[in-house]
Amino acid sequence: MALWRDKRRASADVRRLAAAHLEEIDARIAELKRMRQTLEGLIWR
Repeated sequence: MALWRDKRRASADVRRLAAAHLEEIDARIAELKRMRQTLEGLIWR
């Protein structure tokens, strides 16, 4: 991961950035799950 390669970046900054990325990923996963449920509903009607 590029976050860890920058030796000048403080580890607290890396953790903060990683946590923000994780939140974004979780939000995308939640959106994809909602889309999947919608599509399944359309298929099984």
